Amino acid sequence: MTTTETTNDLTLQVTMTISQERLEDLLCTAFEGGVNYWAGTRIKGRPAQDCRYVHQIPARGGTLELFDDLGEGWPEQHDPFLNRGALQRGLKVMSEKYPRHFADFLQEQEDATTADVFVQCAVFGEIVFG
Repeated sequence: MTTTETTNDLTLQVTMTISQERLEDLLCTAFEGGVNYWAGTRIKGRPAQDCRYVHQIPARGGTLELFDDLGEGWPEQHDPFLNRGALQRGLKVMSEKYPRHFADFLQEQEDATTADVFVQCAVFGEIVFG
């Protein structure tokens, strides 16, 4: 006799608004120590005029390019450009694949590791380094 268990799990999609300030906080943490061991950054194009710091550029409509300046050997499939679309993609991937880190961010308990995970989710779609 074979029994099959069924579950009553629910799947739902939640829409959230993340403020520009929170994105900038997370990127500041990333660039001050979260991603420095695997990536360099350079400004791509012209940043918004109200950007005083590099971490503000992607959240304010500009683009940063991340590059392998340390010879870490990046995966072939990646999008090296951080812009608003990449930030949105990174948050989605982090919430789905790495919910503990996403929860830390939502609770304003993020650290360099959380920020690193976020940027890797935006660039690679998963954690590659770390």
